[in-house]
Formats: sequence, structure tokens, C-alpha cells
Amino acid sequence: MEYAAFDLYKTMAEQEKDQTVRDSFLAIAQAEKSHMRMLIRALDQCV
Repeated sequence: MEYAAFDLYKTMAEQEKDQTVRDSFLAIAQAEKSHMRMLIRALDQCV
């Protein structure tokens, strides 16, 4: 799910013409990437 959100926001940023909006989408994409890393670490501890 986090990867889908990351991909969505990254794609939206790539298509956006307004730099401020693009930067916002990229920031959200980075947050989703961070969530993916946290989820992977949590899952690694469960195994």
C-alpha cells in the first residue's frame, strides 16, 4: 500500500507544472518512502 501511495505522489509530481505543488507531492512521496522503510523493518523483526 505504501508503495502505491509513493508511486501515485511521484507520478503526480512529475505531471504537475506548478513548482510549489510539485514540491509538495515530492515531499509526500518521500514520507511514503519512509513509511515503507519503517514497515519493512517492523516486518523483519516479526520473522
